[in-house]
Amino acid sequence: MNKLIYLSKTKIYVLGIMLLLILAPLSVISVKKLTIYFGSQSLTGPITPVSTEKVKVESWSRSLISVGSISADQGINVTASLPGIVDKIYFNSGDQVSKGADLIRQDTSILAAELEGLKADQKLHNIQFQRTAKLFQAKKISKSEFDRSEALLKQARAKVKAKSNEIQLKTIVAPFDGLLGIRQINIGTYLQPGDPIVQLSTVSPVHIDFGLPEKFINLLKIGLVAEIKVAAYPDHKFSGMVTAIDPLIRLDTRNVSVRATLHNHEKLLRPGMYCEVNAITDSEQSVLTLPETAIFFTPYGNSVFVLDKHQNGTKLKKKIVSTGDRIGGRIEIISGLYAGEEVVTVGQNKLREGMLVSDNDVLKSE
Repeated sequence: MNKLIYLSKTKIYVLGIMLLLILAPLSVISVKKLTIYFGSQSLTGPITPVSTEKVKVESWSRSLISVGSISADQGINVTASLPGIVDKIYFNSGDQVSKGADLIRQDTSILAAELEGLKADQKLHNIQFQRTAKLFQAKKISKSEFDRSEALLKQARAKVKAKSNEIQLKTIVAPFDGLLGIRQINIGTYLQPGDPIVQLSTVSPVHIDFGLPEKFINLLKIGLVAEIKVAAYPDHKFSGMVTAIDPLIRLDTRNVSVRATLHNHEKLLRPGMYCEVNAITDSEQSVLTLPETAIFFTPYGNSVFVLDKHQNGTKLKKKIVSTGDRIGGRIEIISGLYAGEEVVTVGQNKLREGMLVSDNDVLKSE
């Protein structure tokens, strides 16, 4: 009985091994067929339609893009040159003033009294000099006494003039035409020399100071048109002209400092504003261009999908490109493509390299 059970188990084991040897190759073949089938389905299946455009050759004026700051043609903090107490204020914050207009006056009561004393001394020395001159003409005094009297008169006149100038400096005037800022003092404020009173700035014309890499120095020259955009007026484009180029290259940035000047008759631009600068060079160059939407921008490099046509169909091929200037929604292609190459312009994030694209899947851009 035990022999029969042992033989039965042995037969089952043998049959199981034989069945496994037969089915294993079949299962491998089936998996391969399924992989090939579904792989072919993924390659030949429908994809999302894409828009394409051929790389164009266009004539562009070279633009030098940068950012900068607006500065006043003239701008200072008005200060007092002498110490004193503010006695009168002749302006309001934000006033437009002309050169020479009185801004404030400091107390001059003590100086005025001192001036009266000096004028009295001057009058006395003048009388003494006239008397000495008559005596000298009559040869009753020496030449040295006459010279001493004349010197004392000149000293008295100089002291009167100095005190008069000191009183005059107690009235602070605008050194040039401009727009005043916010008043920093009040009646009774004691001013030390150099203390700020108010900001005074000329707001027309204004300057735009910006920097450009040293590699563009051969394109820079006085008279280039500079277009300015500021955040406060996003739809307004201001136009000026390059008026100065620094002869030195900054060692820390290797940039050259450039200044453009523009008229600001409407007084829309104010000193200190941040701005975007587009300096347009005179010469036009032939460049390869594409719509900006055709470029897939990544931190590791910019790329595009091009149509790679074969006998078996058209595949998508990924290419790395170098880009340059941007004008009116189009971007310059420096390297990576050639003229006439057909490039996908929309929907790159749904595509992958090697996809087959039929003619019906391609929408031509006008």
